[in-house]
Amino acid sequence: MFRFAGECERGQEPIYVGQAGERSGKGIKGRLKIYSSGKGATSGMGKYAFDLGLADPQWLHGLLNEAERGEPRTIQQVARQAIDRLNLEGRWVICIHRKAALLLEAALIQKHHASLWNAAEIAKDAQA
Repeated sequence: MFRFAGECERGQEPIYVGQAGERSGKGIKGRLKIYSSGKGATSGMGKYAFDLGLADPQWLHGLLNEAERGEPRTIQQVARQAIDRLNLEGRWVICIHRKAALLLEAALIQKHHASLWNAAEIAKDAQA
């Protein structure tokens, strides 16, 4: 579960809920590594962070200035910067098995549906 850092004291709702799965035994660390490497730019939380970045003219102007100075970033660097610029905090629970993780994920999604970036994606997946 991710929310904007420092907002929990003010009752900020989470913006992303997802189950990391085992990830070959790497769990949440494996999920975060995918996001931090830039490989998660087109799915999950990485996609939503990138979409927000692409909608921010000031951020895009900064990228353009870097390129014009001859210091362009790689797509991996830009994808990671899109996440970093949001200053998110993460919270997680280690579950004993996959079914427990899925039940917890479903409960959190139901509780926080209105604030989740991935709510539409979750609803679409549930219908499939």
